[in-house]
This record gives sequence, C-alpha cells and structure tokens, in this order.
Amino acid sequence: MLAIDLDQQGNLTTRLGLTDDSEVPAVAAEVLTGEATAAEAAVPSPTVPGVHVLAGTHDLADMDTHQVPDLVTALRDHLPTVAERFDDVVIDTPPALSGLTLSGLAAADVVVAAVACEVEALDQLTRLSDVIEVRLARRARPGLAVSWVVPTRYDGRRTLDKEVVELLEQMHPARSPPGARGGVRA
Repeated sequence: MLAIDLDQQGNLTTRLGLTDDSEVPAVAAEVLTGEATAAEAAVPSPTVPGVHVLAGTHDLADMDTHQVPDLVTALRDHLPTVAERFDDVVIDTPPALSGLTLSGLAAADVVVAAVACEVEALDQLTRLSDVIEVRLARRARPGLAVSWVVPTRYDGRRTLDKEVVELLEQMHPARSPPGARGGVRA
C-alpha cells in the first residue's frame, strides 16, 4: 500500500513512523511541484510492514499560493509512475477544501469522507459533494462522488451524535457505517 499525506500537519506520515528527523529522498510537496517523482519520494514505513509513505510536511503549507501549474491534477498525473507497484493507494488530504484537497480528490477512484458528529460537518459534507460534482466530476475526474461517509467522534450517549448519524444514513444510504467513538484512533 502507498499512503500519500497531503496535509501539512503530516499526521499520517508521523503515524506511519516517519518524523522530522527521518531522511527521505523527497516529500509530497516536491512531487506536486515536479521536483521529484512519486516513485523517488515513496519510502517504506519503518513501523508498518508493506506500507510506503509519500511524506506530508510543512512544505505543503504554501502549496496553494505556490505557482504550481495545474495543482488540481498534479498528483493524478504523477501517480501512474508509482501506482502499479501497489495494490492500494490511500490519500490523506487537509480538512479544508483547498487546492491540495482538490488534488487528492482528482487522483482518487474512491472518496471516503470522515465526518465529525456535528451539525456543521453535515454542511461541509454537502459542500464537498458539490465541489466534487461541479469542479472535479465534470472535468478532472469524471464519475467521482463521495463513496463512503464515516461518522467520527461518535458518542452513543449523546442525542446529537445519534441524530447526525441518522441524517448521514438518510443523505447517503448504504454508505454510512456506524460511528467511530471519539477515543478510537485510525
């Protein structure tokens, strides 16, 4: 599996055993700018056998303002050079609908949206679906849609959490598994 971290916080990178002190030949930002290939940047996770990581670092912070031609399609265009080496590719994007998020979505075959059990998160899910339909599915990634919705920060004792999960099930029938408790780490 290849894990691509497009979030400047680099939480996926860290959880897979790479730290600021880890020596990597290149990071995700360099792949997006064309300074490195995805094949060069993908390194084995030191803690999870069978997983390679395309590291997310603080260098991604300026990516939206950086003059990257076609940022939205940059990752999609670089993936074929490395994707055939892996059975699965997982892309972690920033939570905000930024150019980096759009780049990750444009490279995706399946979109799994993690949704906190909060009313505001439902609005963000609707916005995400609209952005995919209007900006990506018509041009950069035909047919793309939210495939799965995963409720997070779920506490079955809270009425609001139960109501949010019910709404998610209504909005996305058969695509919403039970909520993940707040203390569960993925």
